[in-house]
Order: sequence, then structure tokens, then C-alpha cells
Amino acid sequence: MPPPTTSVPRPGDSGALAYSQQPPRRGPAPDDRPTTVYPDSAIRTQHDTAPDTDDPESSPMTAAPRKSTNVLAIVALVLSFLGVTAIVGIVCGHVARGQIRRRKEYGEQLASAALWIGYAYVAAAILCLIVYLAIAGQGS
Repeated sequence: MPPPTTSVPRPGDSGALAYSQQPPRRGPAPDDRPTTVYPDSAIRTQHDTAPDTDDPESSPMTAAPRKSTNVLAIVALVLSFLGVTAIVGIVCGHVARGQIRRRKEYGEQLASAALWIGYAYVAAAILCLIVYLAIAGQGS
């Protein structure tokens, strides 16, 4: 019988096995997860928490509806900036604010800005008209 071989550790060697020499690690088998029995006698795993319904709205994977920005508020802001269409922008701004409140959408600040800008343009136009008429009335 041959004598047992002993390996002499090299300097800096920790004595740990190389990665390729380590035995494979074994985790739990996929079917070894614990199960829970619910009152409706449906057997589920602990990772399965979705109710047993066909309603897609109650599924945990259904995304919550996204609130979007009201398009009419954007249109009102653009129309108010143009100046010539400021009155149409004011009307659209008021309609947009009502839609935003009913539908719970974003865009309240856009609609308010459209109203402020639109009213400022209308006030400036009225002021310019008054000044023009005052100047034109002095000539005759």
C-alpha cells in the first residue's frame, strides 16, 4: 500500500479549494416551497398572493392608471401666448380647469397660467384701445 501523500502548503496559500474543485451548492428544489391552504381550498405558495378572480383590475400586476396632463390646458396656454387668440385661450383655460377637477388630471398650473396670460393680453389690448381713442379724439 502506498504511503499517504501529504501536501505541503505553499506560502500565501489559504488552504481553500479552488472554485473548480468545490462541490456544487444545492439549494431547495423548486417544489420544496411551503404551501398554504386558504378557506376556498385553493392551494397556493407563499409567493402567490393574487386573489382567485378573473377581474384584471384586482390583479397585482395591473398598473395603476396614469394621470395625464389635460390637453386643453396646453392648447389654452398656447392660444393665450399668441395674443390674437387670447380670448379663445381664456375660454379654453376655463373649460380645461373644469375638466381637470372632474377627471383629476394634471395641468391645473398650465390652465391657470393660460388664464393669467390671456387676461393680461385682453387688459393690454383694452388699455391700448383706450389710449388710441384718447389720442385720436384730441386731433379733431
